[in-house]
This record gives sequence, structure tokens and C-alpha cells, in this order.
Amino acid sequence: MTSIIELFNSLFGSLPFMFAAVCVSIAVKTSILALFIKKGIHVQKISKPLIFLLLAIIGTLVCNFGWLFKLVHTLFFPTGDYTFIRFWIRLSWAFHLVQFNAYSLFIETLLEQHHRYKFRQIIFLIMSSCFFLYFFIMAIIHFDLSPTDISFEALVQKIEKVYALFIMLPFSILLALYRLRTFEGPLILKQQLSVFIKAFIVPMLVLDIIAASPFNFWANADFANAVYHSFSTLLTAYMFYYCAQKLVGLRFLNLSSHVRTPQIAYNFIDNFKDVLEQLGHVTSTKELGHIIQTFFKDSFDISLNRTKLYLRKVNAKQHEDAPELSDSTSMVEHFLSTNTENSKSFEFIKKTRVLIYDEIAFTNFYEPNETNAIILKFLDSISADIFLPIFDKNTLIACIIIERHARINQFYTDIERDEMIVLASYLGNIINLLNHRNLKSLLYQEKEVKDELGGKQQEIVHYKESLQSFIKNIKKRELGIIIYKNRRFTFSNQMAEELVDIDLNLQEGHPFTRTLKQLAKHVQEYKISHTVFAQGAHGQLVITGIPALDQNAIIITVSPPEVSDLIRKDLDTLKDPTKWDYLLYLETTKSGQIVNQLIPGSSEIPLNFKIEFLKAALRKKAILLEMPNEDLLPSVLALHQISSKEVLQVINIENFSNDPQQLATKLFGNPSIPATDQEPPMLTKLDQTGTLFLKNIHLMSMELQQYLTEFIKYGFYHNYGSDQKISSSVNIICSTSQNLAALAQEDKFSSSLLAELNNNLLSMPALATLSDPELYALAQDFIEQALSTQTFKNLLEFTERETYRLIQPPPSSFAELKARVEQLLMQKTKRNQLPQENSLSPAYTTNDPELVEAARLGKHALKDPKIMALLWEKFKNQNKIATFLGVNRSSINRRLKDFNLD
Repeated sequence: MTSIIELFNSLFGSLPFMFAAVCVSIAVKTSILALFIKKGIHVQKISKPLIFLLLAIIGTLVCNFGWLFKLVHTLFFPTGDYTFIRFWIRLSWAFHLVQFNAYSLFIETLLEQHHRYKFRQIIFLIMSSCFFLYFFIMAIIHFDLSPTDISFEALVQKIEKVYALFIMLPFSILLALYRLRTFEGPLILKQQLSVFIKAFIVPMLVLDIIAASPFNFWANADFANAVYHSFSTLLTAYMFYYCAQKLVGLRFLNLSSHVRTPQIAYNFIDNFKDVLEQLGHVTSTKELGHIIQTFFKDSFDISLNRTKLYLRKVNAKQHEDAPELSDSTSMVEHFLSTNTENSKSFEFIKKTRVLIYDEIAFTNFYEPNETNAIILKFLDSISADIFLPIFDKNTLIACIIIERHARINQFYTDIERDEMIVLASYLGNIINLLNHRNLKSLLYQEKEVKDELGGKQQEIVHYKESLQSFIKNIKKRELGIIIYKNRRFTFSNQMAEELVDIDLNLQEGHPFTRTLKQLAKHVQEYKISHTVFAQGAHGQLVITGIPALDQNAIIITVSPPEVSDLIRKDLDTLKDPTKWDYLLYLETTKSGQIVNQLIPGSSEIPLNFKIEFLKAALRKKAILLEMPNEDLLPSVLALHQISSKEVLQVINIENFSNDPQQLATKLFGNPSIPATDQEPPMLTKLDQTGTLFLKNIHLMSMELQQYLTEFIKYGFYHNYGSDQKISSSVNIICSTSQNLAALAQEDKFSSSLLAELNNNLLSMPALATLSDPELYALAQDFIEQALSTQTFKNLLEFTERETYRLIQPPPSSFAELKARVEQLLMQKTKRNQLPQENSLSPAYTTNDPELVEAARLGKHALKDPKIMALLWEKFKNQNKIATFLGVNRSSINRRLKDFNLD
């Protein structure tokens, strides 16, 4: 511990350390003096406060040099002549008073526009001059002093300290602080004086008062005085540097053009990118106000209600929906109308680009002129801190007004000023576009193009998927040849055995065998070739029967279908050639399988409806469903699966009939409710990932219908009761049980929303309108779909009478027909004592929307980790999963281990 104290004493209490401290102080003050002289040269008129400050710096430099020379003599020339040192010491005492008198006059005159010496100041100047002359004369002519002279000189030094430290400077400080409270001039000046007094003058005065009293109470008073003088010298130099930096940043004595206080901590570039994106989506001038307020809040820390955007009505057609002028905006209009483009005030606004009250008031304090006075009067009349004009070429078309005292004790810096100018430039272009072009129309056209391109892209994807399905089967397109003779089938090549994996001669009751026999019978009877489609073990097959030369034999070819085969199968039913592509998608793509699972059948009306269903699903437009209530959810689920979205949200508007505002908040968000008290609006929550089904759209209020119409048309929506615009790409599906056209004629439904929904209307045909043969065929297709395996198909096969029982009376929906088939199959299963799990397809019987896709994939679901995780979460049993997918338990066990789900 003793060694540490000795080290501290030897380091900080030494004369070399004091010498270094004095050198640093001289370097700092000299650079500051050079800075003020350099800036003062370019000023047209040098003000008295600047002169006083320069004298004060010179005075303190002389004092520092006196210390420097004394330390040099002591350290390096201790035996040298002391005359020169004595001269500088006395000169330092003379300039010590010059320094304090200059500080006193500086702080008293800084707030005065036209300074005149007062009687008190003249008295202080006379007294200071007397002390100065005494020490100056003593320094020049009187080197050898008697003991009496030395005592007198010491007495004069003490009197000077008391006069400077306790009378002159404290009096000026108190007077300046009082004037700060009553001063009504520029705030920048008040800030300058406040900083200088609080951060430099008062601390310096305290340090000098302490230095005037030696540390006699210390054990080593000389050491204590040395340490104190060293650190006080460094501290004073730092305070001087800090104040000089602050004063220059605050346009000290009008030496710079704009305030340069330290920048507020925010990322302007990020905020500006956000506001540019928002401006790019603006469709009306009403939306600009909120965007500007939010930008100024985030970028400049200005409250939302302190920022106002005023759009001038350049012609009668513009801003017809603008609110009436307030008092401030009417004064703005009056000022702009009285100050034409050729006036000096207007030229000043164009040149300055942004009017900042504090800066103009500060400039006018030192350089008063008529233009500054007019601008200040104008800013006072509208009570504005900032007036930011927005030009379109040379025409002032709008302005942003920041209310007075929007930021307390903070000035707008040159960087913030430049950022505001950049924003005004962008706003000028945006407002010009809004004034002269129908941006809503452009956005609508853009949305239409995007939707059209999205639909075409989906079609291309499905076309590629169709081609891939055929490319995979290229090797299998070799014909399998079967000879049917004497009521027996003979495989003529290996391909026939691969495509037909049953023994046709032993399994005579199998549906595939029966199909081949019916084909052979038809060929034998009519002596012409005939083609049918049948479901094989690996998919659909094309089977063609050809008469052989031997009259007792029939040649049967079996092959996977080609594109032409699929189209030719339903060509007579589908007479519109523009729908052939969709017919191909129905047969070969995943989306087609989903639609076929929902609506089996290939008769004319069901087939055309399936194609319209697929068309609607591939378009990127809102869909309106007109169908029985029982068919709604399965149809919505199918549309959702085809869109490849992840989340389906169903909202029954009937549940919000008593509280439409709750529905508005749920769909669009409500800025009047704190964000912590509400979930994100659905249109944001489901953006990019979801489908929103609005059931009973006819029950939505007219106001919310307008909000929904805007979103469907432009791809943007507003928070409820706000102009803030938010983009979203949610798939919208609506349903209704009412005649919307009739409601629109009665003004009970929005005609604009109806027009948008009619662009993608999906109306299910009434099954009662189908003929009996069509209903019969449809029922047969549902029966075929319901059976999960061919094993018991012959036992569960419906008779013609049973099939007609399904369609009489005609069902009201596909769901009702499906339920009838399921009920009858359950009866037949029970009657034949068959296991239920082997008789009905899981995809047919499940009511869980999440399980439909897994059931449709069957054993192929084993390859999908996401689906396997879903099945494990639902069933928590390997046997149940195996039964559901129609596979053995070992396969399930192996897959669960592979996916780490067990």
C-alpha cells in the first residue's frame, strides 16, 4: 500500500506531470482560438461577444504560458536568470484580470442585439484597468523589489483575486442567469449562454476559488497544491473544449449556417425505406397524413398530433374530399396567396427549402432584415417550429407543419433538415401523381396483372406436373398383350403380367376380370375393336379389345393411358376444347385428385363443374361459393389444399351479427385499441400463408364490405377507422345462401363487392336438375370411391335397384348423396359380416379436414414427415395409423423411427 501511495505522489504530484498538463491546456486553447479567428474572418461584421471571447482566450493562454515558463525554468534551468520568469508571472496576473473581465462582458452581452456599456460595466472596466496597468508596469520597469514592495504586490494580488472571483464575475453570472429567465429572443441564444455558464464559467470559478486557498490542512501541502493545479488545468481545458464544441454546433455568433448538435439516435435509412414503401402503395391523398405523422414520430421523435400535412387545392378537381381549412392552414393559404412567386419571401422559401423557426430567429438577431421578419411573423401566426414546403416544379402544392415546441430543448440539426428536404422531394412527386393520375386504377390494373400471371403460373405448374406423370410411365407404355380364348386368359408378354397383378382365370369375380370379360363379349358380338378404362393395381389402364383372325380368340392390349386417351375418354362429354387442359389436370395432377375426391363422376354437369372448380382454385382471385351448406366446408378445404396454403381460418359472420366492430377488429385491426389488447388482424396474420373463409358474407355490414372490396381489388387494406394501408396476400373465399344481386338492388349489399366476387363465382349445380341417368352415374362414382379395396367389392356391389334408391328422392347436395352411400354400405357390410375398416375408404369416412389429405395419399403418406407427425398426434397408435392408411404396422413403425416420432 505504501509503495502505491509513493508511486501516486511521484507521478501526479511531480512537476513534469504539471508541465504536461499545462502543455495540453495550451494546445487545446490555441486550437480553439485559431478556430474562432478562422470563422470570424468570414463574418461580415464581428460582434462584440466574439471580441470578448477572443480576449478571454488570449488572457488564459498568457496565464498558461506564465506557468509553462516557470516550470521550464524550475525543471531545466534552475540556476538561470529569473528576470524573464518574473516578467511573465506579472504579465500573467495582468491578463488574469483581462480574462475574467472578458468573460464577464461576454456573458452579459451575448443576449444583447445592440450592446452599450452600462455605468456598472464602466466602473468594472476602470478598476480592471488599474490592476492591469499596475502589473504590466511592474513587469516592465521594476524587477528588483524590496521586502516592502513584495508585500505590497502580494496584497494587490489578493485584492485582485477577491475582486475577480467574488465580485465582478459572480455579479455578471447572476445577472446573466436572471436574463435567461426573462429573455424572449432566439432559443438558440439562450441555449448557448446556458451551456457556457453551467458547463464552463461556474465550474471554472469554483476551481479558481479552491485554488486561491492553499491546502495547508494536508500533511504535504506542496504536493496537494501541485496535484490540484495539474488536474484543474486539465479539467478546465476539457470544459473549454466541450463548450466550444457545443457553441459551434449551436451556430455560435452566427458563424455557421445551421445547428449541428449531436444527432438523435435513430436509423433514418431504415425509416426512410419503410416510408418509401408505404408511399409507393398510396392511392389517395387522405392516406399521406398518417404516413407523414408516423415517419416524423419514428425519425424525429415528434408526437403524431404535432405534425400536420396541408395539401393545397391547386385546381377545383383536386382534393375534393379534403377537410375544411383549420385556422393555421387558412393562414398558410393567406400567406402564400399574398406572397406570390415573384416576392422575396417566396424566393426565400424556395431557396431555404425548410423554414426552422429557431434558426431564422437566431439569424435575424444578428442580421435583421425585412424578409426574415415576415417569415418569423408568419411562423408565429401558425405557431410552427417547422414549415416544410413541398414543390411540384416551381409550384408549392403542399406543406408539412410541425407545431411550436414539438421537441422540448432540442434543435433541428443540419442532418435532420436535409432528411426533411429529401422527404419533401419524394412527396412532391407522389402528390403530383395523385393529382394528375388515377393511382387506384393503376393499382387495380397491377393487381389484375399479378392475379393473371399467378393463375398462368399455376396452370404452367399443373401442365408440367401432367407431363411428369407421363414421363414417369414412359417405360411402361409398352403394350401388355392378353389372349382371350375359350373363356380363358393367356398372358402373351411380361408387360401384361406387370400391369395385371391378379390371376384372371382364378379370380373370376374380381372387378378387373369382369371388365375384361365384358370387353371381350362386346368385341365378339360386334366384331369391332372396343376400348374401356379400368382401375389396375398401379393406376388407371387403357384396355382395348381387337378381333383376332381366329374367330374364337380376342386380342386384348393393356397399357397406361396417354394424354390423348384421357382426353378422348370424356371428349364427347366435354365439348368445349378450351377445357381440355383442365380435363388433363383433373386426371394427372395432385390438384385434380383433390377435386375428384370431392366430386367423383364424369357425366356432363359434374365434369363441367369440376373443371370450373379447378379453374377457380387456380385463379388468384377471391372466390364466391353458392352451394348447399353441407358442401361448403369440404369445398373450402379442397380449394385451400389446391392453393398450397398452410393455414385455413373459418369465420362465420353470423356469430358477429351483434358486434360488427369486433368483426372489424378481427379482420382489419383497430388502432384505437392498444396492440397489447388485440391479436394481429387476420389479413396480416394469414399473409402469404393462409386462406380466409368468410361464411355468410351477406351478413357483413356495408362499411366492412367496402373495406373488403378495397382489399380484393387492390391487395391492400386499411386498419378499421384508419388511413394506414397494409399489404396482404391472403386467399379469400366467401359463401352466401342469399341472392346477392337482389340484395344489391335493394342497397343491402355492396354492388362493388358483388362485382368483384362475380369475377370468380363458383355455383354448384342443383342435383335435382340432373337427369336420372346422370344421377345414377354419379351415385355409381360415389360408390366406387367409397370402397377402399377391391377384395370385397363383389360382395358390396350395389344392384341397380339399390342404386336408384340412393337417388330417389334426388339429394340436395353432394354431401347428402355421399352420406346415403355411406349408410347403405354400412348396412351391406354388417349384413355380409365384413370388417368395417376394410370396407370404406378412410378418405370417404373421415370428417377431420386435416386427415383428408393423408387419407387421399394412402401409403404414399409414409414419405411425408409432416403428415406422419400429424397422424401420430391424432391417433397416438401405430395400429390405427396402419389401418387408416391401408398399410401394415411394420411400415408405420419403421417410418416413425425414421422421423423420430416414436
